[in-house]
Amino acid sequence: MSAAMARPRGPQLTQTPEYLRAEFGHGSASDIGELYQAVAVTCIQHQVLRVLIIAGDDDASGEGALRAAVTRIVLAGISAGFRLALVVSSPCVAYAYRNTGRDLNAAEIRTRLFDNEDEALRWLDVADKVRRRAA
Repeated sequence: MSAAMARPRGPQLTQTPEYLRAEFGHGSASDIGELYQAVAVTCIQHQVLRVLIIAGDDDASGEGALRAAVTRIVLAGISAGFRLALVVSSPCVAYAYRNTGRDLNAAEIRTRLFDNEDEALRWLDVADKVRRRAA
């Protein structure tokens, strides 16, 4: 696998002016849970309304940790305008998160699963801003 395509070894959280990006490859349930809690804390503290998650592990505990983090965000009152894009790295990861989008959307949290990051950024409505900043 090329360096450009390699998944990070550990969880990474990056805040940009447009969105919050959380990415993880294979990690322990504890590491993934900590990353999702950091997402919640960052969203609450900085009023972040756009989140991109690149999920590289199909452990079901990660899906539960994501639900807990989003619940925390909602309880803090940040649901209006909030969007969560989840990029799944494989069919196994998609299966692990299969009900997340449906359930969060039912709770009025706009959530979608994507096969690639470009589509996710377009849906988050930040793709043009990201391209301009990179140019």
